[in-house]
Amino acid sequence: MSSPEELEQAAAELREQRDLIGRAGAQVAAVTSTTTSRDRMITVTIDGQGQLTGLKLSGTRWQKLAAPDLCAKIVETARAAHEEATRKSMAAFMEFVPSSLGGVMGGGVDLDQMLSEALRAGDEPLFPEMNLGRRRNEGDRA
Repeated sequence: MSSPEELEQAAAELREQRDLIGRAGAQVAAVTSTTTSRDRMITVTIDGQGQLTGLKLSGTRWQKLAAPDLCAKIVETARAAHEEATRKSMAAFMEFVPSSLGGVMGGGVDLDQMLSEALRAGDEPLFPEMNLGRRRNEGDRA
């Protein structure tokens, strides 16, 4: 059983973690990314959650574009703004992530390779020295 001091220390650590998560959430909530198209015709703003919060069409040149071309420009500009907002949000969270997990959060880990290795490991017998399940897998009857 834990002593009152150990329980108080655990509660203090939980409060500290709660405060860290709250600060990270507040930083992400404050993130915005505004991107303007190369021709300065379209400006898009995306928030830290990836939501479109602003769209501005400048001048009158956009009115002369065919609808599919205008839509493509808007999507291209929104995608660039979204990528920037995602980078900013990740940077806000990286401040609170233990360094041992930084590679995973920062994209420095090949998740496909990790999954492939895990699946390969799952195909191997858990206790190979006991030869469990061999007969069933090889079509033999027990």
